[in-house]
Amino acid sequence: MKLLRRAASILGGLVIAAIVLGLMIDTGSVNPPSDALVYLNPSQTTYFTPDRTPPNSGYIPVSYAEAKRRGAKPDEITGFNVDGPPLLISILDANGLLPFSSSLKWAGTGTPIEKARE
Repeated sequence: MKLLRRAASILGGLVIAAIVLGLMIDTGSVNPPSDALVYLNPSQTTYFTPDRTPPNSGYIPVSYAEAKRRGAKPDEITGFNVDGPPLLISILDANGLLPFSSSLKWAGTGTPIEKARE
């Protein structure tokens, strides 16, 4: 009986450690969702995140996928990423157990990602 309790205690500790590590390990940055709102400059060669778009400048709102389809490039490669979730959340999201994509934010600014209306 003592051996069984000891084994259960060790197993419980390992499960807790795995959960804590899974929440601490950062998965880095990921590509934005295809329906993320971005803005094309008037010449349609460069796309910007909404928080980096100059106001009243004639920029065109499109989805990330549409901007890529048109051959536009990001305004700043390092700043055009999305903060990825911790490893555990990423695993749960990939298996459909915990939708994470609704809380994605642009890297650096932390601005929530809006969906494009096309």
